[in-house]
Amino acid sequence: MATRARNLAETWSSLGSRELTGILDTLAVDVVLHDKHVEISISKTRLRLVLQKAAPGGDSKEGGKLASADDLSHLTLEAKLKRCGGEVHLVVPGVYGENVQQAAPSPPLLKALARANRWDRQVLAGKAVDQRSLARFSGLTERYVGKVYPLRFPGARNCGGHSPTNVSRGI
Repeated sequence: MATRARNLAETWSSLGSRELTGILDTLAVDVVLHDKHVEISISKTRLRLVLQKAAPGGDSKEGGKLASADDLSHLTLEAKLKRCGGEVHLVVPGVYGENVQQAAPSPPLLKALARANRWDRQVLAGKAVDQRSLARFSGLTERYVGKVYPLRFPGARNCGGHSPTNVSRGI
């Protein structure tokens, strides 16, 4: 079992997200977020089953029962919530460092924003009157136009669904 634990620790960083999620879902009985740390309760029985490559809750009677207080190990990690580019990230110092940099801009998203703003100018200029004419003019599908056009005012949902200029364009 110690060899399996060592092998798992050595390959942890190369595991896929599904494998990691499966292991963590199996082991973690409780996760509590605090202002400056995260407390994770792990079942020793479930850890033993993972290291033995047994499926918790399967044929083993141990895996299916609720963890008692004696069966739990508590891990406390220093961590904090940090807002990065409109998303909230859980930052664990030492893993990615204190200075989490924002992700690089997404070229497809920037292209979609530019198209939405260009379409908005065309509607305001009277060159297009609906999604069909925007799609025909751009050589794209109406469905795509319908998904991208609302991006012309990303914050419009926060304004009760109205555009900041309160202009109704019939689209």
